[in-house]
Amino acid sequence: MAAAADPAIGRLNHGGYRMRSHCTASLVRPDLAVTAAHCLRRGVDDLHLLLGYAQGDYAEAPPLSGVRVVSVERDQAVLCLAGPAAAVPYPVGAPPRLGEPLTVAGYPAPAVHALTRLDCAVTGLGPGGVFALDCPVRVGASGAPVLRAGAGGPEIVGLIVATSETVSVGYGLDADDLPAPGRDACAGADRKRPPAPRGGEAATGQP
Repeated sequence: MAAAADPAIGRLNHGGYRMRSHCTASLVRPDLAVTAAHCLRRGVDDLHLLLGYAQGDYAEAPPLSGVRVVSVERDQAVLCLAGPAAAVPYPVGAPPRLGEPLTVAGYPAPAVHALTRLDCAVTGLGPGGVFALDCPVRVGASGAPVLRAGAGGPEIVGLIVATSETVSVGYGLDADDLPAPGRDACAGADRKRPPAPRGGEAATGQP
């Protein structure tokens, strides 16, 4: 269902000549966002993160300074901001548990101009942190955060990377894979197109 804009979640626009598409990304630190690696089809100069996006409006935020694939196996990447965003980022939580109720927040079709929140349940767990949810999503939800209502507030437990007619597939987010906090956390991040995740970015089922 459509939800109010969230300044820590944004629409990640990526495009080029005669092409326009988008994914979803979310802040885990004021200067660091996470998304699906297969969303990085182009270099950082063709990526635009619109935090708090809703009906064409979005919050002011520093531009992206670099991108980096942090896990090919889990199809996860980070987006490095040139400075801190004003929004409060989401903490990274423990991996999902079987049967646990969670929420997916993103910009899937057809409501691509408003944040959509879907209430889901974990229906399967697999090796490497993969999990299945009972709420299929559509194009635009790749990289969407999977959120748990923690005691201290919502926390990210994974990212959406694929979908089918009956389930969505995500991977748990490992805080140890993220660049260490600090002034140079994103130093050296690749400004060019990063390598495609295993299986290729055109693999079927990627939302």
